[in-house]
Amino acid sequence: MNRTTISAFASPVHLQFCQSWMIHGSSRRAAGAHVSYLPAVQFQQPKKALYSAGSISKLRTKYCRFHWLAIFLFLTSFPLQASENPLASENNNRAAQSPQSQQQPQQSNLESPLQPISIPPLGKPDEAAQAVTKRLAATCQTEGQVGPTMVIIPPGHFQMGLDSDALDRFLIKGIIDGNRVTIPKPFALSRCEVTVGQFRQFVQETRYQTTAETDDKGCYGWDAAQKKVIQHPNFNWQNPGFSQTDHHPVVCISWEDTQHYLAWLSQRTGARYRLPSEAEWEYAARGRTNTTHFYQPDQQCAYANGAGQETKAIAGSGWVLAECTDPFVYTAPVASFMENPFGLFDMAGNAWEWTQDCWHDDYTGAPTDGSAWLEKNGGDWVGKNYVDADSVGIEKNYGYGDCTRRVVRGGSWLYDPLYLRSANRGGDIADVSGDIIGFRVARDF
Repeated sequence: MNRTTISAFASPVHLQFCQSWMIHGSSRRAAGAHVSYLPAVQFQQPKKALYSAGSISKLRTKYCRFHWLAIFLFLTSFPLQASENPLASENNNRAAQSPQSQQQPQQSNLESPLQPISIPPLGKPDEAAQAVTKRLAATCQTEGQVGPTMVIIPPGHFQMGLDSDALDRFLIKGIIDGNRVTIPKPFALSRCEVTVGQFRQFVQETRYQTTAETDDKGCYGWDAAQKKVIQHPNFNWQNPGFSQTDHHPVVCISWEDTQHYLAWLSQRTGARYRLPSEAEWEYAARGRTNTTHFYQPDQQCAYANGAGQETKAIAGSGWVLAECTDPFVYTAPVASFMENPFGLFDMAGNAWEWTQDCWHDDYTGAPTDGSAWLEKNGGDWVGKNYVDADSVGIEKNYGYGDCTRRVVRGGSWLYDPLYLRSANRGGDIADVSGDIIGFRVARDF
């Protein structure tokens, strides 16, 4: 079966093209295919080495000069809570701390925090690693506080859009030539995706209704019986077409919905929350790796909720499934899989995540400082700005910025290994939602 995208649809809402497409469909096409008060902040450095079957590599820490001291002095002017410092234990292992304890940000072990660093992808986790994961995962249960638990992401350099094995360059025939990006200062990113329970708290306080609930069309979702994507008026964040608990990632959320949640969270906490930029997202997802995934190729079912053998019952013909099996056909409760080197969960799979950036076909002219790319660069959208790994000649419109679409990252429960790559990207209409798209929040200091 040819893997195709969803057919065009129309919407009267403002920020909406008369004709457009989503990244998901029978093909699960991506990569630009159509496609408490303040929460605890956790200070995270990347794991320095690979998990192995026999041992978990020790994490080393030193202290750099006044850069981090200045950050700490600034941070302590806010009522932040550090619920865990994974690098602060006596044996250099990641250990849970009391949610009420005040914690200094973990300092870099580099002479300069911007010195390039690269680590190998994570391997099969042993029992010690799984115990650490369990402690970290518990911090994502945020009953009694407003908003998600945050992790401080350190500054650094990385090559955006390309892997060391040049897989993405091969697949996309030069549409993404890569972009050398510097993340100049730390930022915070939620350890887990925003959950149903966290979004419910927002809705209960504000009586907000999502775009899927107000446009009489509903959310896009996978119909397992018909083996196709449908848009159903009854599909929304409370009913995406499959069962969820308050600990699952909220889906059927449009980009516009995220902006209302972020405004509420910022008002409630007095801190400025936002979506991550596309560059920040990829940098955090890689966690200092420069490989196709942040984990080894045979470890998808340990680190990512993607389409494995468990998906056979609902899969369409022609789907490519991972050879392994994980326990979840649809979304999984957040932090059900192993974390990435920065201690972030579900950076591959579970749900696609909205970023702040407008859609651009490639990185020509993109910011190199990690900021969101919001410029509209002119030109006319021609409806051919998609990436097709099966195509030889790809029509594109270089430099065009489309702010009616926003970039999504990470892949989802519906996607095979190819689409869980750290460099993979897609673009979706800002006021449309799907059962494979959620979000996580970022915060500046």
